[in-house]
Amino acid sequence: KPYTVSFNVNGGSGGTGSVTATYGSPMPAITLPTRVGYAFNGYWTGTTTQSTQYYDANGNSLKNWDKANNTTTLNALWIPNTYTVQFDGNGSTSGSMSNQSFTYDAAKSLTANAFSKTGYTFAGWATSEDGDAVYADKQSVSNLTNVNNGTVTLYAKWTLNTYSVKWFVNGEELTGAATTVAHGNKITTIPEVDLNTYCEGSDVLAGWTTAPMENASVAAPANLYKTIEDFPTVEEPQNYYAVFANY
Repeated sequence: KPYTVSFNVNGGSGGTGSVTATYGSPMPAITLPTRVGYAFNGYWTGTTTQSTQYYDANGNSLKNWDKANNTTTLNALWIPNTYTVQFDGNGSTSGSMSNQSFTYDAAKSLTANAFSKTGYTFAGWATSEDGDAVYADKQSVSNLTNVNNGTVTLYAKWTLNTYSVKWFVNGEELTGAATTVAHGNKITTIPEVDLNTYCEGSDVLAGWTTAPMENASVAAPANLYKTIEDFPTVEEPQNYYAVFANY
């Protein structure tokens, strides 16, 4: 006797909607449904693998029809795809990171960034070397690809550090003289100092040093910077202190 068997695609789409099964005979041929990010795992009487399976993952009959119900519904079960995320330092100067495994539709936090780049601050993860950051450090993400066993590469994005450069004369910061300089660059201007305000007698400005001095009118220290060319590249916040001399 023939019986109608309907199919619940359970989140999927397409495929055969129903078949006419004959009691005691293999299940009729079907076309498979699909579901983004999942692999079809056959048709079952329930919604878990603890129930009875009538079709395998390829749509083949696993069991002769044995139900004397006029209408029965079988349910599609699905296996979520898994994929790998790998991390690229994208110009980093140190650090390494292991790959991370993900399952489709399961949110998971990205591994904390372990890369570093001298003179730069980590700004997040991009999906291409030159792209903008789209994921923050340790951000919870999901469904970065729907390809089973696929690999997604995330690229570290870096922001060039900038540092404050300040100028001091006789222990006081020069108003309006502070500048901001990017890592690895040099200062472009040296502030003017009003000798009438800060100097005694015939003192002149001999240059600038990185260490504050109890008496700015002393013998010039070894690391005295006089001209733009003398100053080193900036690699951290920097204070410069005026040194006066009497020639």
